Amino acid sequence: MENPRRIENELNAESLVLETGGCRIFAQQPRWVVFDEKAPSNGWHVHSVYEACLCLRGRGSFLCGSETAAFGPGDIFLGSPGLPHQITKEGAEETELFFFVFRPEREGRGDGSAEGELLRRFLEEGCPILAKGGPGALFFSDWFRAARGGTHAPAFRAMETALLLECLGALVGSAGERTQERLAIDYIAAHLREHIAVPELARLLSLSERGVYDFFRSRFGVPPAKYIAQMRIAEAKGYLRMGFDVAEAAERAGFADASSFCHAFRRETGLTPARYRGSG
Repeated sequence: MENPRRIENELNAESLVLETGGCRIFAQQPRWVVFDEKAPSNGWHVHSVYEACLCLRGRGSFLCGSETAAFGPGDIFLGSPGLPHQITKEGAEETELFFFVFRPEREGRGDGSAEGELLRRFLEEGCPILAKGGPGALFFSDWFRAARGGTHAPAFRAMETALLLECLGALVGSAGERTQERLAIDYIAAHLREHIAVPELARLLSLSERGVYDFFRSRFGVPPAKYIAQMRIAEAKGYLRMGFDVAEAAERAGFADASSFCHAFRRETGLTPARYRGSG
């Protein structure tokens, strides 16, 4: 794998698209992308939020970490925070995708709603990198194709939110074993605000504690504590760009206190959190 490009998402462009009980989803407005002979791939890259893609036409391959999945019209696939991935078109036909960049959150037990349960399962149980879209995804894709370049009215935004939930539902409901890589990433993302110990990761991955260190170094290039810190820094960047102050960004990203957050942030980025926040 080539060294992936690190994409800094414009998290200040995100907006709250769903809030029900104990769950919220922040997302950028969905976009289209077309891969053709001149631009057949987007190259290896990594970012700090989730990215769900729905294939509208054409075919391609999605490489995510060590996994590869072939996709076609109606298929849905998912890139996770911190995991290098790339999309490549296959065949002579153009490949058109509709994609979301989003950040899900859960606070408390929720209210028992269908949306809250879906988000809980997505964050806690994880899902495969690809799922076959059902009738709902196909209906929505046809609707958005007809509305492309059109209105941004509340009804359009509601349809966008419904399609995102449809995509998450298809992914969560799909059968298939997750790789150790996916298990580790999903678990860390769901427990960023908690202390994550190596013995917990060892039980999750069915490895010895020594094996956990070897696993993280071979898959992510850093030991577990460093990888967890990088994920927390990426999470905190999003909050800072969204306007949260330093102390609140530190708390939301799982740091023990603002002092340790500032030290870790400067060591990782070369900037203080306040300066990074001001630069956005």
